[in-house]
Amino acid sequence: MDNEWLDSKTDHVWHVWLNKYNADKRGAGFDKFVHSMYEFKDVLHFLKYGHETIRKALDGKLRQTHQQCSYQPTEQLPEPNVLKCALGVNVVECPILADLRATFESEMNRMLPSGLDTYYASITQDQIDHVQAATCAWHLFTEALKQPLDLSEGYLMDSSDRLYWSRVYESLAMTDEEPEDAK
Repeated sequence: MDNEWLDSKTDHVWHVWLNKYNADKRGAGFDKFVHSMYEFKDVLHFLKYGHETIRKALDGKLRQTHQQCSYQPTEQLPEPNVLKCALGVNVVECPILADLRATFESEMNRMLPSGLDTYYASITQDQIDHVQAATCAWHLFTEALKQPLDLSEGYLMDSSDRLYWSRVYESLAMTDEEPEDAK
């Protein structure tokens, strides 16, 4: 999947336009913010990079450590090499992706009627990984249309990502007031 046109500068200008578009519409009597384009941009971003993350999970090569910021020490992750989608399913164990991989494996080993060559031998692992990412994106995007699903943190998160966001939310929830029992 070639998304070279969607570099960071292009993406930023698109994002600025979308913010302005929403602001203009809201002032013109539209009371609903248009989220669908933001979600579509997330799908494009996922299709560009998601296949790499899925492959790392399948190969057992996700991050083993976490560092919240450069001022904090690195720590071992309690669950290294766990990649979950926004539905909470471990990608390595996802039945949809497992069935897709099995189909590719089966088809790649199927012989042509002539028996001289394998028909699907030219399919690369990178192509299969892109198809897995596209399937994952389709599943999450369509599920979000059926039920409330928070995709704001991304479609996939490894243990380090989840730890990062949990700590950010904990920090945001803190108040400057002392707890009642500390007084």
